[in-house]
Amino acid sequence: MMVFRLQRQNTNLIYCPELVDHYNIAGEGVAQGYWADPEKTAQRFFTHPKTGERLYKTGDLGRYIQNGLIEILGREDNQVKINGYRVELGEVEFALLSLQAVNHVVIDAPVHPKSGQRQLVAYLVLHENADCDHETLKQRCREQAQSTLPPYMVPTYFVILPYMPLTANGKIDRKALPAPWPEEQTQTAETKPVSATESRLLNLWRELLQHDDLDVNAGFFDVGGDSLIAVALLSTLREEFKVTAVQEQDLIEGLFMNTSIRQFAQIIESMKQLDGVSLG
Repeated sequence: MMVFRLQRQNTNLIYCPELVDHYNIAGEGVAQGYWADPEKTAQRFFTHPKTGERLYKTGDLGRYIQNGLIEILGREDNQVKINGYRVELGEVEFALLSLQAVNHVVIDAPVHPKSGQRQLVAYLVLHENADCDHETLKQRCREQAQSTLPPYMVPTYFVILPYMPLTANGKIDRKALPAPWPEEQTQTAETKPVSATESRLLNLWRELLQHDDLDVNAGFFDVGGDSLIAVALLSTLREEFKVTAVQEQDLIEGLFMNTSIRQFAQIIESMKQLDGVSLG
């Protein structure tokens, strides 16, 4: 009888059952390697430096849950770096699957064509009996992610699909997933600033996003914004427009609703009119 044992260890080979990390296989049933493939054998099989056990790297990431069951959350080759942070896409998927209306989740991290930075995108397929509109559900998904994940792991976009595109062998076809940002539009007179507030906001957007390819009708996330840049932008707006703590909540909601510069300017101007402050 062959005996296998799963070992949940971090990259330093320390047993850590409470965290999401790597799984290795040990035991009498572990092979000596791949037939006639020494390179692949060296990549996957190794000897534990302390116990001397022969181990096999599964490449899976997971964690223990109740009753000693193991929950597989993804593959170590399914990780990306977002703003310098390592993100396991499967962990983000797991957080969103806890919502009853969500049947299937795929997290991807395409490169934004304007900023050149990766952005997390959640592609969702709903249960047939989901009883809320799409915008409400997207907001629930964002709130769920914000309450269970660190800020850098919260998806920038939530895209609802009727079904997931598949390859011929039944795997998710990531290349067929639709781009979450709108197609490029030619700038016209309607897309240029018409007030001092719009001009100031446009300059702030350009400075923080580090590119000039945007106009006043562009949504914050559509031109490369993300949650970390949003924090920096809110801090700057607080000083630039003397925003109070109460007013700041309106700005936060505006940002995460992907508000355009023009709409954002209207929010700020309305605030200052109520305060009797001139923005000129």
